[in-house]
Amino acid sequence: MPNGRSAAVRSHRRSGSRRGGRTALFVIVPVLVAAAAGGGVYAFSRYQKTQCTGQATASIAAAPTIAPLLEQLAQKWTTTSPSVDGACPSILVRAVESNKVAIALQSSWPQTLGPQPDVWVPESSAWFRSAQTGDAEQILPDLQPSVARSPVVLAMPKAMAEALGWPGKQPDWSEVLDKTATDARGWAAYGKTWGAFKLGMTDPGLSTPGLLALSAIIDRNDDQDIDQTERNGLLKLRTVLDVKADDTEQIMDQFDQQGGSGGDAGLSYISAFPALEQEVIEHNKAHPNTPLVAIYPKSNIEADNPYLVLTGAGWADAKREAVARAFLTYVRSAGKDVFTGAGYRDTNRKPGPDFTAANGVVSELTALPRGVLLTDAVNETINTWTALTRTTNALLVLDVSGSMGEQVPGIGKSKLDLTKQAARQAIEVFQGKGNAGLWSFSSNKQGSKSYVENVPLGPLSDEMDGGTRQDALNTAVDGLKAGGNTGMYETVLAAYKQVQTKYVPDATNMVVLLTDGANDDQEKNLKLDQLIEQLKKGDPKRPVTIVTIALGQDANGDVLQQISAATNGPAPLVSKGAYDITDVMQRAIFGAR
Repeated sequence: MPNGRSAAVRSHRRSGSRRGGRTALFVIVPVLVAAAAGGGVYAFSRYQKTQCTGQATASIAAAPTIAPLLEQLAQKWTTTSPSVDGACPSILVRAVESNKVAIALQSSWPQTLGPQPDVWVPESSAWFRSAQTGDAEQILPDLQPSVARSPVVLAMPKAMAEALGWPGKQPDWSEVLDKTATDARGWAAYGKTWGAFKLGMTDPGLSTPGLLALSAIIDRNDDQDIDQTERNGLLKLRTVLDVKADDTEQIMDQFDQQGGSGGDAGLSYISAFPALEQEVIEHNKAHPNTPLVAIYPKSNIEADNPYLVLTGAGWADAKREAVARAFLTYVRSAGKDVFTGAGYRDTNRKPGPDFTAANGVVSELTALPRGVLLTDAVNETINTWTALTRTTNALLVLDVSGSMGEQVPGIGKSKLDLTKQAARQAIEVFQGKGNAGLWSFSSNKQGSKSYVENVPLGPLSDEMDGGTRQDALNTAVDGLKAGGNTGMYETVLAAYKQVQTKYVPDATNMVVLLTDGANDDQEKNLKLDQLIEQLKKGDPKRPVTIVTIALGQDANGDVLQQISAATNGPAPLVSKGAYDITDVMQRAIFGAR
């Protein structure tokens, strides 16, 4: 992995819990408990006392960090003999990573994630914001009550934090990036022999601390806009980022393994990384010999664990919704001690008994939390991380047939106008790093081909026509015009072979195909089944993925699905009205994995 080492190590998890792990938890907690070892009498007496009839089960998809606590509270709730609108309520809890639910809500709910949920409890409202596009917007509720909170902190080995002046000094993200991490002397500047200052970061597309911390780093003044100065700061982040991981648990596990042998081994691995305050407490209770401390940046940002009742979902049910809301009332009252006992703050940010200096944290918070992240800010954060950490070799293939010149109702621009705008912004996210090229296609193109190679695929920093390839791409995008039919199949095959020819090892090699309709160029002889056969042959040594974007409802999604699937690509991304094409295109380029 460029610019650092992977922190992907096997977990040796502590205390039977997971810090954002991958284990599935599936628990149903009914009011009528199963009869065993004399339990039948207990269950019957509870039923008699409750006097409820029928069953209503609310399904909850919760982040793996919070799911066990909700299970515990669901079990306690049963002891209160609840009845909801005369029915006996049940709670089913499923542990699902927040990023997976956010993606699933934007399309069809996959069976692999368990039953369709009545409630979603992600670690942060930021995941809610990232899902707030397309169909998901009508599913997600206006009310987002928190069940527990945990601020994002800069976790540091205690000895290193003390060298920077902790606990009296609390450096902000910007200070660590602009000064400490960039000092060529490393820890020698502080009279220590720990080598270079090594900054770690978790993937914001997977990890809540990574998402929230990177959003604070990117948008330093919290104005929900990324100016050029802030973009320049991102380049600095790229140069100092040494350890990259999927989640915080991987970094902590590696630190524990190296530090557990004594000496400064752990300190040579990591100097600082974003984590939840709750994770620092959990770590220190389980591993007192490798203590971490929490540095609280001035720009405080929190994981708020919102309880989202999905009333707008197509599978919503009034009875299950009533059960979900009744359980929320119980969780927000009786659940306070359960959450604070697990290292979370309650909904008013009040601490529990483990919030002590011995556990590396402070009891009282003084900084007010940053504002709620907007959808665009969340998605830009995820896209920026991809651009910073992954080499991308992408050929953009854009439909410029006559239908692309049609006006989008209520916007005053054509579909091609919006596509060009999206392409320019996507090119900007690359920040001059990686490889890109541009082709356009329709059957009225000159010669025997249905496509034009506007800008050849290659490094964005290459000199071209008195500028760079990035400049050439922007100029070519501006010059695109609509006309002709959709000659897609020939174009797709040629683009696929072109990326194979210019394959870049250890990079994401991809064709990004955008079209608003099926192939209708009747003059060409290549049929769909022939195209699919050619794509499936591929070259296992040079794998290329085709990511497809369906622009509008009339785009043939079934055809695009077959094309993507032939190269093991994701399901087609859909921009139903073209107004969201900028976000969709960036997800196609930087979200593909």
